[in-house]
Amino acid sequence: MAEFPNIKSTHSLVAKHVTKEKWDKLSGIVTKTSGFTLAKAIACAVEFDNQVCLKVKLIFTEKHFIGTKFP
Repeated sequence: MAEFPNIKSTHSLVAKHVTKEKWDKLSGIVTKTSGFTLAKAIACAVEFDNQVCLKVKLIFTEKHFIGTKFP
C-alpha cells in the first residue's frame, strides 16, 4: 500500500474527502480494465496547489469504483 499523499491543493474536494482512513482502505484497489487507482484519480490535487474541484465524481468501494461526470 502506498503512503498517504501530501495533498497540495488544501481547499480541494480531494483534501476534504480523501482522509487517511479512506486512503488506507481504498488505495490498494486497481481496476481490472485500465489499472486505474485512487492515486491516479487525485494526482492533480497532489501535484498542484491550485486545484479546487474535480470534474469527475469518483465513488470508490472496497471492490471497485464508478466514475461519473457531474451533470
